[in-house]
Amino acid sequence: MKRYIYLFIACILLLSCSACGIHKETEPKKPSGDMVMKDEAGNVRITIDDIESVNARTITLTSGETSYMVELEFTEEGAVKFGDVTTELMGTTLGIYVDGELICEPKINEAITQGSSVINMDTYEEARELADKIQGD
Repeated sequence: MKRYIYLFIACILLLSCSACGIHKETEPKKPSGDMVMKDEAGNVRITIDDIESVNARTITLTSGETSYMVELEFTEEGAVKFGDVTTELMGTTLGIYVDGELICEPKINEAITQGSSVINMDTYEEARELADKIQGD
């Protein structure tokens, strides 16, 4: 169940990247697929139009641990929407659907309002696959 959006650590990870040795594995890409995020009641809360870019990343922490993730950068309007949604739905899940298929259902641990979020994955291959699905590749 490591496929949670770690809402509370996204900002910390992004701010500490120079200290931890972040390695960007792919170039951020504007998504073009049919992706939506739905709440537990099935209501569409976020659409592909709210996302500026998606990319898979590998981060090596100073402790030597490696983390794999998909990073979502939101548009200005999308960042506000995502902040509102994560504030409202804290403690529940937000399903990510591509072409109508549920591909990931991360739990919202905290509100995220800084305009980006990460989905932690077990392997880089899983992160790349999820990023590709969201990007419409």
